[in-house]
Amino acid sequence: MKKIYIILCAVLLFMSFPVQAVGQERAQRGMEHYSIVIKNAVARQTYSAYKIFDYAVDGDGKYIYAIRKDSVWYHVLQNMENGLIFREGNEEFDIVEADEDFSAEELAEFLKENIPEHAVYLYQTAENDEVTIDVAERGYYFVTTTLGSLCSLNTTTPVAEIQEKNIFPDIDKNVYDSEKNAYVKKTSASVGDVVLFKSELINLHLYDGDVTFCDEMGDELVLISDSIAVELGGNAVDENYYTIQYDVSEEIDFQVTISSEYINTLANDDVVEIYYQARLTENAFGESVNTAYLQYGDSVSERVSAVVENYSIDVIKINETNTVIQGAEFLLYDALTGGNIIPVKKIGENEYRPAVEGEQGEKITAGKAVVKGLRKRKIYIEEVSAPANYNKLDERITVNVSKNMTAELETTLYGEQYKDGGIAVINRSGFTLPAMGGKGIIIISGAGLMIVGLSVILFAWKNKRVIYEKE
Repeated sequence: MKKIYIILCAVLLFMSFPVQAVGQERAQRGMEHYSIVIKNAVARQTYSAYKIFDYAVDGDGKYIYAIRKDSVWYHVLQNMENGLIFREGNEEFDIVEADEDFSAEELAEFLKENIPEHAVYLYQTAENDEVTIDVAERGYYFVTTTLGSLCSLNTTTPVAEIQEKNIFPDIDKNVYDSEKNAYVKKTSASVGDVVLFKSELINLHLYDGDVTFCDEMGDELVLISDSIAVELGGNAVDENYYTIQYDVSEEIDFQVTISSEYINTLANDDVVEIYYQARLTENAFGESVNTAYLQYGDSVSERVSAVVENYSIDVIKINETNTVIQGAEFLLYDALTGGNIIPVKKIGENEYRPAVEGEQGEKITAGKAVVKGLRKRKIYIEEVSAPANYNKLDERITVNVSKNMTAELETTLYGEQYKDGGIAVINRSGFTLPAMGGKGIIIISGAGLMIVGLSVILFAWKNKRVIYEKE
């Protein structure tokens, strides 16, 4: 079975291990130590080094690259369409030069796709972020790993260093923000809301095998299972090319495995997108985190997350002396006038949250009340009932719920004495006469006329009775 390698480095760029004449310097082997050091390596990955060319000195003392005619790479490289020029050297070797179209990356890509079956190589498995491969002699080497990427040589000493760029199958994750009409790393949603996540699977073509997308919802999010969609360029991917598993483990809520058959059809810049929806549970207060990663072979990608957050507000009822008073009732609205009620559910002593589907809304009672799990938005508080002997507010109170307001929406009390913060609603005691005009004057006038009318009738009745008794 053909094994496809993914390139670690763009051949060691006409490698400046200063190799000397092929025949002359072979006698000096063992006198110096040569090695290739891969920096920023990936633990548990195996790195392999193939020698492609000797580094030699020609008859004029100039350094040249040479390849043995019996090398397994000889005919492979002659099949390259451009980049290399072969010149006759001697019976054993040909001289190799780079033409004006030479590209180390293109050569590395070509070598990756055409590694001969019996090619000799040295290898080393990384235990940490650095791995060293000892080589017997100086030359031009090509380094690969089963998971890897292009990288570059940055030394001319007998110890050649390569910086691994770690370009592997990768992932990005975002959540939809309706206010920005864009996918972002963090958005806001209320308890019970449905949010839309998008994960982008990048560089899948770098792996020769199945790639599995693993998703961890967290306790505050519940997957809507029939919402999962796999797309490429806005078009649905054929369901025959992927499988979905649910409740894979305590951590993994679901996973999508993309088949190698499909991955082999992808171009370098193709990005597979996975969309899905989740609902915030009734206990989703503060931050809810959705995390995902890719698994391929024995390796995993970095874990990436998107966050949904919400906020709490304190509603505090006080009198003119800043003392907390009991007995007020409130409703939340989505408009300053008219609009719709935002239903809330009582979840504890003086604690409320947005009502979820199927729940009946309740009035907020204060003293002091806390409303949790509100998304970023404007809400409007209406006092529908004031404490006994206090006056009810005539207008709704506007509140901007957001992260920037969090500190201001928390109340500080000393016992029953209000200090600051929260939404302080002041009621004043005493009886207030209706204002002049409108319904007030009509009510007063009507009541006055009724009193006058009753007085006239009573007076006439008494007067008539007196006259009757005299007669």
